[in-house]
Amino acid sequence: MRRVLMKIVQVLMCAPFALPAHAFVDPPNLTPSAPQAGQSVMVNVRFGECDGFLPDAPYPIVTRDGSAIRILFFGYSYSDPELCVYPPLQTSPSIGEFPPGNYAVQVDWLRVAVDGTTTTTLAILPFTVTAAPSPAQPVPALSVPGLILLTMIFCAIGYRKLRLRLTP
Repeated sequence: MRRVLMKIVQVLMCAPFALPAHAFVDPPNLTPSAPQAGQSVMVNVRFGECDGFLPDAPYPIVTRDGSAIRILFFGYSYSDPELCVYPPLQTSPSIGEFPPGNYAVQVDWLRVAVDGTTTTTLAILPFTVTAAPSPAQPVPALSVPGLILLTMIFCAIGYRKLRLRLTP
């Protein structure tokens, strides 16, 4: 019993000195969420502290096979708290413009860590590209004959009011 109590005391004494895990990669999302034809689509990924993506060429690599799109990020993952010094950041690379249709983006992370290199799928994001709306056409309010008729009506009303005023 005494041995168990000592272990609990040791854990409670060391708990304030434990460092929290700061590694994170948030789920990716697309911008815009409902793209139209001709609009550039971007993949947004927020990451930080112990996990991160390297923005150096040639990454991220975007490949497309029909309606299947894959974006591959290259990055790192540290487990040593002393190496976790990077602030939370966000990357938003463009994956291109698409014609109307249904697509799916697979977001992968080629991760270098102490335990080796692994490829992790962060998300598969389906999206639909709609046709761009046609430009607004001006609606004519009045044509030339309509303007002439409107001018004649206003003149007749003005003449009548003026005549009523001048009549004793």
